[in-house]
Amino acid sequence: MDRRKALQQMVAGSATLFVVPSALAACGSSKKKSSDTSPLTVNLDDAKFASLKEQGGSVVTDNTIIINTAADGIVALSSICTHKGCTVGYDKAHKDILCPCHRSEFAFDGSVLQGPATKPLPKYKVTRNGDTLTIDRS
Repeated sequence: MDRRKALQQMVAGSATLFVVPSALAACGSSKKKSSDTSPLTVNLDDAKFASLKEQGGSVVTDNTIIINTAADGIVALSSICTHKGCTVGYDKAHKDILCPCHRSEFAFDGSVLQGPATKPLPKYKVTRNGDTLTIDRS
């Protein structure tokens, strides 16, 4: 083996040592935990939550996804996928909650519509007083 070929293989091998563990960690089992069970207060007059005033609006904040649905009103669930801990988002076109990492889908009640997730997202009680939402995450 000539010197150039040996050097190329060393560089490729070294890159693999750094890239593969990083890629695996992105899909690994280091799940995010929502250890904060304190109530979450959301002011709909705050610009970052203004989308919740409209049907189909959604916000992810503090490990919680909040969605203004048509039939169910405003719902709040954990935004941490029960499969591998990725942050879920609202898929307005399909009217469900979608995990971008492995494509698990959840209903507004937190139930699993499509795996690989097998456990539902925890759903939280939402109380509305004018333009203030209080989300009980206990």
